[in-house]
Parts: sequence; C-alpha cells; structure tokens
Amino acid sequence: MSPYSNAYKPIVDQTFLPDQNHYLCNENIRFFSEYLLHRKADVIMNQAGDILEFSLLCSEAVKNSNTKLYSVIHFDPLGHITEQNDFSNSILKVNSLFNRIIKLIFYPVRYYILKKQLRSRYRKIYSNSTKVVLLSKFYIRPFLRLIGSAPGNKITAILNPSPVMHKSLNVKRKKQILYVGRVKYWQKRTDRIIEIWEKIFRDFPDWELVIVGDGPLLNDLKEYVAVNNIERVSFKGLCNP
Repeated sequence: MSPYSNAYKPIVDQTFLPDQNHYLCNENIRFFSEYLLHRKADVIMNQAGDILEFSLLCSEAVKNSNTKLYSVIHFDPLGHITEQNDFSNSILKVNSLFNRIIKLIFYPVRYYILKKQLRSRYRKIYSNSTKVVLLSKFYIRPFLRLIGSAPGNKITAILNPSPVMHKSLNVKRKKQILYVGRVKYWQKRTDRIIEIWEKIFRDFPDWELVIVGDGPLLNDLKEYVAVNNIERVSFKGLCNP
C-alpha cells in the first residue's frame, strides 16, 4: 500500500516479518532463521543494505549457517552528507533569509554529526556482511575512507544494467518526456526535472512531461507546478508496471 498515491499489488509472493516495527526482536530473528533453513538459502541479497537494524537482523539470521549475506547499497553511500546543503539550490528552497542564516551556521555541526553516524552504521554493516555491494566502483574509495579500517576484501560494485534493444519495436511515438521512479529529493532529485521543464515548456508547445511514481516529494512538486502555472505536466502516481 502506497502512502502517497495508488495502491499496488506486487506481482510476486511476499513474506512479512512477524514484527515489522522492531527488526531485531527475537521473534523476527527466529522466524527469519527458520525461513532460511526451510528454503535452504545459499545467499541473502539484502537490498536494504543501508538500513542498520535490518542488516543486523540478516546477520543474526545467518549465524551458525552457511548462508552468505550480501548487503546492497543502491545509491551514493555518502549522499546524505554530500547533498544535504544542495537543497538550498533547489526550486523548493526555503526563501526565508533567517532560515538560510541558521542553516549556514549549523551546517558544520550537522555535517560532523551525520558523518559520524554514517561511519558507525557502515562499519557495522561491513563487518557483518559477506560482501558489501555498491552501485559504482567510484563509490568504493570514499566508502573505505569513511569507515577507516576494513579488514578483508569484502567490497565490490555492480552497475545498474542498461540493456540495448537491437530489435526494432513497432511503437507509436509521442512527444513526451517520461520519468519513472521514486518522487524523492535524496537520491533521485525529481525536482530538477520540473526545474528544467519550467525553463523550456513554452518553447515546445506540442510536448508534455509525465511523472510516473510516487514519494514524499510528490505533493510539493504538484503544488509548485500549480503555483507557477507550469503547463503540460501530468503526475500519474504509482502505476502497475
């Protein structure tokens, strides 16, 4: 169930933890361990590799077994600290001079706290995983520099696949710019699409912008489009693939 737009029914079977509010409770550890044993799992692909409590749950579940744990981080692992000040340059920026001054004063403190928190989190995830998988090889060095001592060769990178279709498809093309993905500031920066479209939409009156997906930025972007009279923008929300 999406908290932002439409309900969506997954196309594959899903199994849920008994207690979804407390990842590391004994009930979840026992349930997960028995589930892995029953399925004879060789590998856990932890797609929430940046969430400490869930990663620790996975590591507890594979104890005393031969199951390998791969923790996957799907974005820049340092993104929360390197991008935090970028919000001031967004179309959704806070215009209050007072708020800007306060942010400027406390930025070094916030940067230090976030970096310390990230270092602690990723050290624990690294030490409890068979492998840590990053999205790009260019993230490996900053990640290792952040966590400091990293015994063992337990880090690698796997790029997102981008297949090339060699077969010509008989499709009716549209003059349409299409975005499909999470409507989120961190990681996705969906606001930049609206910012660019705002600058060019008058020059391309027969084109439209379609946003498919949902997330915490959805209502903010809808409001921005309405207030600034940006034409031919369609928000579809969460859609069945």
